[in-house]
Amino acid sequence: EKNIKTGRNLHYFDCISAPCTHTCPTHQDIPEYMYYAAEGNFNEAFKTILKTNPFPNVLGMVCDHKCQTKCTRVNYDEVLRIRDVKWFVSENNNNGYKEELPLNGIKVAVIGAGPSGLSCAYFLRLAGVEVTVYESKSISGGMASEAIPRFRLKEKALQKDIDRIKNLGVHIHYNAKIDHQSYGFIKNEYHYIYIAVGAQKIKKLNIPGDNAEGIIDPIEFLSSLKRNAPLSLGENVAVVGGGNTAVDVARAVLRVLKDRNKVTMVYRRTLNDMPAEKEEIEALLEEGIKVIELSQPVMVLTDNNKVKGMKCVKMQLSGKDSSGRGRVVPVPDSEHILYFDCIIPALGQETNIDFLTDDELKTVTHDKITPAKLFIGGDAYRGASTIVQAVADGKEAALKVIDAINYKKETISNKVPEISYEKLLEKRAIRQFSALPKPNANQNEADAPELPYSEKQIMAEASRCLLCHQLCNICVTVCPNKANYCYITEPLSFTLSKIRMADNKPVIEKDKTFCVKQKYQIINISDFCNECGNCRTFCPTADAPYTHKPKFYLTPESFRNAPEGFYFTKTPEKKALVYKKEDKFFTLSMINGQYVFENDQIKASFSQNNFSLMKVELLSPFEGYLLLDKAAEMLLLFKAAENLY
Repeated sequence: EKNIKTGRNLHYFDCISAPCTHTCPTHQDIPEYMYYAAEGNFNEAFKTILKTNPFPNVLGMVCDHKCQTKCTRVNYDEVLRIRDVKWFVSENNNNGYKEELPLNGIKVAVIGAGPSGLSCAYFLRLAGVEVTVYESKSISGGMASEAIPRFRLKEKALQKDIDRIKNLGVHIHYNAKIDHQSYGFIKNEYHYIYIAVGAQKIKKLNIPGDNAEGIIDPIEFLSSLKRNAPLSLGENVAVVGGGNTAVDVARAVLRVLKDRNKVTMVYRRTLNDMPAEKEEIEALLEEGIKVIELSQPVMVLTDNNKVKGMKCVKMQLSGKDSSGRGRVVPVPDSEHILYFDCIIPALGQETNIDFLTDDELKTVTHDKITPAKLFIGGDAYRGASTIVQAVADGKEAALKVIDAINYKKETISNKVPEISYEKLLEKRAIRQFSALPKPNANQNEADAPELPYSEKQIMAEASRCLLCHQLCNICVTVCPNKANYCYITEPLSFTLSKIRMADNKPVIEKDKTFCVKQKYQIINISDFCNECGNCRTFCPTADAPYTHKPKFYLTPESFRNAPEGFYFTKTPEKKALVYKKEDKFFTLSMINGQYVFENDQIKASFSQNNFSLMKVELLSPFEGYLLLDKAAEMLLLFKAAENLY
């Protein structure tokens, strides 16, 4: 199902947020770098990417780009090719942070030099933290370096990203496998520890015969292929599984054997339920690799302990499981034999953190730093996951440390210019399909393709971005009754006051800051709304504008019959905004150049210039504090109502 709804909540004010950015695990500023790419300013686009993503070259080629599944253009024509724009920008730019980074005295150890560990190191180093990374192997990059085939990811793309991180002053110790003794040293030497070991322990078939000669570890196979090590695969190869690793393995086997008839994928569910990326599945099928669906291996058949085939049972769909995928159950009396002389089980990976005791491992959390200043992320926390999620975990871990040490750095605002309301609406009024050519499946090629797009093509593609971080208005455009209304306001921020009783008199004290950051806001005109739910369907949040936005009524009758909402009255002598909720009423009026807020407890006068509280008259006693959040909300809505009525 194609839609742009996300899990984000819809707020009373400031609801604009690009769904692509929200969906990206790293919260990449996608519309911002699209703006610069559309202008041909690729250096600025690259700087924007680096603010949240230290692996632009890698993720420009192999990110699972969940962002594209939530591109607003899906409701207009076709989604923006976000990953391809990132690929072009990164391929043509190798700038990074080159200034000398002073140290702040904090030392952090990172265990694992994969994408998650290096991402954490990158953001910590930018904050002045001294970072040392311990890697058990002789190379950096983790699974991205070892297991992603060259026909998907260029080695130089990965190396550019790693070098950029190392050039910041991140120290990496290779061939440094952590054991109990070395972990004890690290605990005493560093202020914080981030565990980011990869998931490289392969899940076995766990069926009779699964230790036979001819069963090959998928990660070892992919790693050997990248090192150009000798390979012996036999004549007919079965790849068991349906995830990204399984697809990579099957496509890699094809490039070794050069014969599509000699490689077969065996998967216990259907193609529609494969967890691998859609594009990779499509490439697999374009290359002619056979997929046997709904087939579950139950025994490896051997001859002199050498693989000669698998006994399988057919499976059938039976509803949905907890993940939403099809639940499968065996078909009675459906055993059958598939003949292979090599089996590569790609059923997923697990982590093995053997340097922690069971008690220590129980205390490690991803959500917050433990009292032992220890935290975890990436595959070490999730099991085998995507690279972009690993990068996001590393970034999140670094931010936890940065927050804990109260690091503050002055940053220069680099936001894109504000586009006019009319121009933003115009972009939404024109259907514009992508002009980028579709990427080839790269059949039988051993190396990743070269960049197939021109600068002009990328600029045109990036210009298709609707800049959803500046304007949404979807609920306005999809409402058949014009019930959702966009009003324009200037952002504002002021300190609220709160009132407490002292000796039966109201005392004014400072409260929190009331802040509205966005220029474009939404109200719902309830008289026009028939609650059809159209705005709920298309809103990029998890909620519905007609239930969550301020509700305005145009007539005294409709307001009187409503359980909650606003009504604006306007005469030559007085303007007033009235809010009611059940039997409680609140009024904000403009009288003699001042705002006057009144409910059943107080009458308060506010300055027209900065909404500072000037005078309070007590109407009835109360206990505790009386907050003025509703008065602040009504101030903003008062200004909107002046233009609406």
